[in-house]
Formats: sequence, C-alpha cells, structure tokens
Amino acid sequence: MRNVLRVMEDRVDASADPRLRRLEAEFRNDHSDAWHLRDVLEHLLDYEAGNGKLQRQGEVPKEDKQPWLRYESADPSAEVTLHFAGSGRRCRLRAAAAKAIEIADLLVEIEHAALADGPDDS
Repeated sequence: MRNVLRVMEDRVDASADPRLRRLEAEFRNDHSDAWHLRDVLEHLLDYEAGNGKLQRQGEVPKEDKQPWLRYESADPSAEVTLHFAGSGRRCRLRAAAAKAIEIADLLVEIEHAALADGPDDS
C-alpha cells in the first residue's frame, strides 16, 4: 500500500487527471491514520524500545509498544482494523487496501495513456 501511495504522491502534481487528486483526497480523509501506522510497522523495533516517532512526539505513550488487530466479526470477509494501543489511531485494512488498489489501477491507466500519446516535445 505504501509504495502505491508514494507513486501517487510523485505523480499527483504532474498529472492533469482530476480523478487522481480526488482519490488522494479520499484516501487521506478516509484512512488518515494509515500514514502513521505504516511508520509504526516499519519501525516496530523503535516502538518496542519506546523510541518510535509518535512516542517521541508524545502522541503515543512510551509503554504502548505493540499494534494490535481487531476483527469486526468471525466472517473472513469482514473488516480488519489495525490499532495502535493507547493512541486512538486505527486503520481499516481492507478498506484502505481497496482504495490503494483503486489508486494503483488509475495510475496504470494514466501511465498507459501517456505512453500512447508519445513523448511530450514541448
């Protein structure tokens, strides 16, 4: 998911396609904590030591070291939410992944259209 978002961030200013800006805004609005939880997962050892970025900024208590998952029901297709204990931050993983896939599909479409149009000689 993070790599799709990095590509989106790289392309959003260069793209004239308003759909990309709309999807970016939707993702940031609906899944704002995904950015923070990615940091937690990528730097888990720092968080376990009480020295994660959000812990240093005082947004997460130093004693809250582990993220945890909550399944909304026993149904395997139900939403899975990743929480970071004590911070109130959470990410609905299935919904965020679905939005990231929608963004990736649009990025591929935009790239294919650019290749079909040929190089910009202006």
